[in-house]
Amino acid sequence: MKEPILTFTTRCKELEEHELYTSYHVILENITNTNYNIDKDVRKFGEFLNSKLTIGELKVKYEGDEEYMDIARKVEQFMKDNNLVQYYDLEASHKFEVEDSFNTGKKEGKKEERITRSMEIAKNLLNLNIDLSTIMKSTGLSKQEIMRLQEN
Repeated sequence: MKEPILTFTTRCKELEEHELYTSYHVILENITNTNYNIDKDVRKFGEFLNSKLTIGELKVKYEGDEEYMDIARKVEQFMKDNNLVQYYDLEASHKFEVEDSFNTGKKEGKKEERITRSMEIAKNLLNLNIDLSTIMKSTGLSKQEIMRLQEN
């Protein structure tokens, strides 16, 4: 199940003295899914939130709809907030670093796997009394690496 992108919590007025709350989880993919029977205004709001459009494109799309134009203007003002932009840049930078570390780890693991496989092949070729230069060409291992294998 997908995680909700938005969670709304409302206070239950009848049970206010007990401080009970009701939460509503919104999964934007479900709002925009036409297979669900969703109020057209809620669907429109979900489409707005799920939109991949730029602020300029949103203004063009919702031209004449003052409510959504107001939201687009507020989003535009919000995006000009330096604290938010700096935070977003830090988050994006952190995400890039995590992905880069993961990809580097994968590459290193594959490299190590290739070296291990080359050493196994070299051992087999040594056992078959294949000459050193052929083993070097076949495996990409250095003379020293093959000699260490021969010693073990």
